Amino acid sequence: NWFNLQWGGFRRVKNVFVQLEWVADRTQVSRHSCPLDFNDEQEAEMHRKLRVVWDLLTEGGKLDDPAAR
Repeated sequence: NWFNLQWGGFRRVKNVFVQLEWVADRTQVSRHSCPLDFNDEQEAEMHRKLRVVWDLLTEGGKLDDPAAR
């Protein structure tokens, strides 16, 4: 559970399922061939939300710095 002080009450992050696929050979990795159909506003919102999640999972980005561990 994660509580954001800006929220008006108790909330929790909903269950999220992520599926990862291990590929031992990096040369076999490829990007998805179909682009997402987002307008500029939707793409900016997606990036903002991804940043919030990344900061949450990396303790505000502190895990990017080995000295902060």
